[in-house]
Amino acid sequence: MANAQGSRRKRREEARAARQEAEQREAAQSARRRRLLQLGALVGIAAIVVVVAIVISSGGTSTPKKQSGEAIAGQTLAAQEFGGIPQSGNALGDPKAPHTLVEYGDLVCPACKAYSDDILPPIIEKYVRSHKLRIEFDAFGFVRPWSQPAAQYSYASGLQDKSWNFDRIWYINQGDESDNYVNDAFARKIAAGVPGLDADKLIADSRTAAAKDAVAKAQGEFQSFGFDATPSFAGGTTGGTMKPVDLSQNPDQAISSLIAGKSSGD
Repeated sequence: MANAQGSRRKRREEARAARQEAEQREAAQSARRRRLLQLGALVGIAAIVVVVAIVISSGGTSTPKKQSGEAIAGQTLAAQEFGGIPQSGNALGDPKAPHTLVEYGDLVCPACKAYSDDILPPIIEKYVRSHKLRIEFDAFGFVRPWSQPAAQYSYASGLQDKSWNFDRIWYINQGDESDNYVNDAFARKIAAGVPGLDADKLIADSRTAAAKDAVAKAQGEFQSFGFDATPSFAGGTTGGTMKPVDLSQNPDQAISSLIAGKSSGD
């Protein structure tokens, strides 16, 4: 009798765990759908707020094809976008910039790719190059189980101060989120497009406890802000308290308000 009761209890616990996992998966999918719906308006806004057009060898598309001489599609674009801007860890921009924007994102997330393609480049060109803003990218696992190792690769590329090139090229070559394409071979393929990035070190560093801790820290911060979709943003005075920043309506205005010391809702 005791064994039978134990088996029934185990089946109930397994069913409850499966149900909770399904509910969490549906919540994540709903959040992604909301974010993707917002992007329809954002793409039009981004076209308006571009201050300096980036010359893209592929002819101006946001997702370029592999060009002659490239190891992988997007490496030329990434070099153009970030060339001359200092990188340190997961941060892009002058470390003395008075304001900081933090993105909480997922390399497997299609909405995050859309922001990388269309929303962030004009912000980087206008505000980061002018030393008014620095941006951090905190990757963590959100949309799929294989988002976790992707985030650890991102962290590892930051240890070589090349994470923004690595992440940008990853997004350009992002696979279908429903396919588990995230592995060492794919990470090496992306790393090949970042001059000076040691792929062997990247792979080794991605497996460390430090990488896992960094990803867990990003997830904890994401949750502490009450965010429920990727990408989400927080910002404030560099070294000060970060508050949520809403880029879903007018990204340029949101960054201008951040730099002016106003909240997103002002």
